[in-house]
Amino acid sequence: MNWKELNIDIYFWDGSWRDIFILDTDRKDWKVFVDFINEKFDIKWFNENTQKTETKINFERLIDFWDKKIEWNNTANIYLDNIQINTHFFTENEIELDIDPREFNGINDHEKLMEFLTELSSRLNKRIKITPENHHEIELIGIEKNNISINFSSTLDSLPIRTKE
Repeated sequence: MNWKELNIDIYFWDGSWRDIFILDTDRKDWKVFVDFINEKFDIKWFNENTQKTETKINFERLIDFWDKKIEWNNTANIYLDNIQINTHFFTENEIELDIDPREFNGINDHEKLMEFLTELSSRLNKRIKITPENHHEIELIGIEKNNISINFSSTLDSLPIRTKE
């Protein structure tokens, strides 16, 4: 694997981000996820209850949101050095993250993301996939515990072209 291939096939900029999915999750999985990122990473999360940006995600607020006790339209930002991973809390049935491919400038950035995702996959005992934005059916990278598969021959040519900036 080399950076040139990764940059062309995975981290290319076409105006869209890359989605990261963990499917078939439940509250127990979310608790593992929240504990993991709260423990190991720099985080920025806006707590609507306190109206402050905090450095830890309040899992009880998530439960209240899923139980429809509160309104919540929130994203948490996880930082792997210069890489920002956005965490969305749309549903308890899947963990959805996204990344901006423009933040990946070399093999070291890719390796940081893979290290994060392999540890997360191991903790959850679930497969993680990276896809083009809004194209869940196209797996660019699959992570299952310590096994990483990269699909350099995905069907990206069939995607709508976006304006590059």
